[in-house]
Amino acid sequence: MIQAISSLSPLTLPTHNACLTFSWTPLSSSTTTPQQVTFSGKGDERPGRPADDLVFVIKEAPNAVFKRAGDDLETVVKLPLATALCGGTIQVPAIDGSRVPMTLTSVIPPGAERTVAGQGMPINKGPKAGQRGDMRVKFEVVFPTSLTEAQKTALRPILSGAR
Repeated sequence: MIQAISSLSPLTLPTHNACLTFSWTPLSSSTTTPQQVTFSGKGDERPGRPADDLVFVIKEAPNAVFKRAGDDLETVVKLPLATALCGGTIQVPAIDGSRVPMTLTSVIPPGAERTVAGQGMPINKGPKAGQRGDMRVKFEVVFPTSLTEAQKTALRPILSGAR
């Protein structure tokens, strides 16, 4: 018996393919513990025993662009100095991969924040269920690394009256 089992190659073992479907909503803002989805009796099968459960553990992974803050998302956008001073329309990344236009009409100092309503995480529970949190955009103003003497001369009278 032992020899018969040990002589089986992985290619001769019986396999079973199945498609399991489940709906999942993102982790709620109040938990940092992983969520589990269990399919009873869909795991490994052994002779003389009922099939094991198949368990998926869902954990929140870090993101290079966004940081989660409850139901809200935080992101940093680099803003050219000219846009920070003069305004304009920028494109802010959204969690679904799209870009959200944001019009800036006032001077944006380094570290300033603006909020885009409804662009955060989906809310699953409570009075706001079905809605989304907000996205908080923090601006990192990008200064030029150098200026010519002519540029400095042109900027001094303009910026000396800045408040």
